[in-house]
Amino acid sequence: MNEHTTTILMLVIIGIIYFTPTVVAFARDLPQKQMMGVLNIVMGWTLIGWLVLFFWASLAGTRMEEGFS
Repeated sequence: MNEHTTTILMLVIIGIIYFTPTVVAFARDLPQKQMMGVLNIVMGWTLIGWLVLFFWASLAGTRMEEGFS
C-alpha cells in the first residue's frame, strides 16, 4: 500500500474515533447534542475529556426517555 494512502486511512480512522461522542449524541438525538459537539472539538483531544463526552453521550437520557415529544 502506498504510504500516502496509509496516512489518509489513519487520519480518517482517527477522525472517526475522535468524533464518536458527537456521532452518538446526534444518533440518540440528545437535547445537548450541539454543546457536546463543541465540547468534543475543544476537549476531545484529552483522553479524560473524550471519555467524559463518550459516557455522557452513551448514558444520557434521550428526548423520548425524558418525556419530550
